[in-house]
Amino acid sequence: INLPKTLVLEDAEAIATQVPTVDKVAPQLQSRELVTYRNKNTYSTLVGTTPEYTSVRNFDADRGRFLNKLDLKRSDRVVTLGSDLANRLFGNQNPVGKQVRIKNVAFSVIGVMESKGSVLGTNYDDSAYIPVSTMASRIIGKNSPYGVNLTFISVSAKNDASVEAASFQIRNLLRL
Repeated sequence: INLPKTLVLEDAEAIATQVPTVDKVAPQLQSRELVTYRNKNTYSTLVGTTPEYTSVRNFDADRGRFLNKLDLKRSDRVVTLGSDLANRLFGNQNPVGKQVRIKNVAFSVIGVMESKGSVLGTNYDDSAYIPVSTMASRIIGKNSPYGVNLTFISVSAKNDASVEAASFQIRNLLRL
């Protein structure tokens, strides 16, 4: 039997609905893509995710807003930019309401994230955040027979005391 080697979107949904010690779940699908504003081009980490990302990762929009459930449901072409990326593309003008192109698809900038810095080699300030549904349909495509492959699933437990239990329950669930 050839088992899937990676996490898929359905795994994230299963964790969210079936693990009682889990508070919120944020799936992440990442890739390096070309982001363009007028004549400025730069490669950036594109993160397809969900509205839960901000609370799970303790990371919020500084200007404008982050993704919401409607963006996700409609697979909207909206993007929230990391602070460094916004700076590189827009200098000191406000990017909110402007359009950028990602992999040659037009996206409306809805927000700019607060500065977070690098975590485990990923500079979150240099990333662009779009709905995971849009990432799957317009940027990556269905990339596995089991659905949409994910790069990470970030999870927050209900409280500090349930972190170990959540970890154990998630591992068991994913084995199934």
